[in-house]
Amino acid sequence: MNYAAYIQTAKELFERIPKKSYVLKYHELEQLSKEVGEQEIKLMKDLNVRETLKKVKHVHDDIAKKKGRYYQKD
Repeated sequence: MNYAAYIQTAKELFERIPKKSYVLKYHELEQLSKEVGEQEIKLMKDLNVRETLKKVKHVHDDIAKKKGRYYQKD
């Protein structure tokens, strides 16, 4: 595993974030999405909230496949 490339990419991405507080807010949302079940999300009336929670809840799906594509670039 090329940890140096991973660390460099993480630093570059973090520098592109307009406000670092966005990262904290995202992680708060991610924690909430872990506590809310799929059925609860489906029943939410606000489409924007429902879609956002669904996307955040599944952001790490297929992570092995995504990692494989990333490491093939090295």
